[in-house]
Amino acid sequence: MQWDYREDDIHEGKTVFAIVPDADTPCRGRLLRERGYAEIMPVVGRYQMNDAGGLLLTTDYEIMSAIERFWFVSPDIRMRLSVVKLYGGFSNTALCTETRVGAASEAIPKPPVRHRCLLCSCRR
Repeated sequence: MQWDYREDDIHEGKTVFAIVPDADTPCRGRLLRERGYAEIMPVVGRYQMNDAGGLLLTTDYEIMSAIERFWFVSPDIRMRLSVVKLYGGFSNTALCTETRVGAASEAIPKPPVRHRCLLCSCRR
């Protein structure tokens, strides 16, 4: 992983993660990670797919909490909203639009009008 590049602050490494669906509703559950983004320790977060095919990730760390919402606007456009709340009052919010560039996106089928949960066969 690498982001927020500064000479003295390079984030590199590997992690292992697993998705553990809830038994009654597989479109939500736990996201287990060997190491988190903010803290180098095992982290248990929550995921949930919404009715529009969006993805919500919620993670509580020792010193902060993070909520990320992903919208898959089209096969070529993804939007991401992040809210990071440090315990003690400080918050940071970011909205990103990510666009796939190149011919690779032409091979991806267009999504149906009604989205399907990526983790199970339920229609949400």
